[in-house]
Amino acid sequence: SPSFLQFSLLQPPEVVDIRQSKFDVKMSQATLWKDAATHCFKQGMVEQAVSEYIKSLSIFRYVHNNNENWRKEGLCDADLVPINDSGTSRHEAELIHAFRSEER
Repeated sequence: SPSFLQFSLLQPPEVVDIRQSKFDVKMSQATLWKDAATHCFKQGMVEQAVSEYIKSLSIFRYVHNNNENWRKEGLCDADLVPINDSGTSRHEAELIHAFRSEER
């Protein structure tokens, strides 16, 4: 959804850094954030749950801005690149798909 992609652009450095990691690191961190989100939701902390879910999911699907100074200069559609990380192998793609569609 457009809202999710917008939020994916505004993630903290810890999320942005994880996106550049090896697959196992990305999947491990995504799972930790997803589990934290589920815990928050069950405790009635809905806003925190949404934040954790967005962090988790935006490791693999996000918008990258090619303009590093966009926060000062503003957004330009030509600088935005949608990223849909499906791994580097069929196995990784299957794990990402399962992760995205997993119901908890």
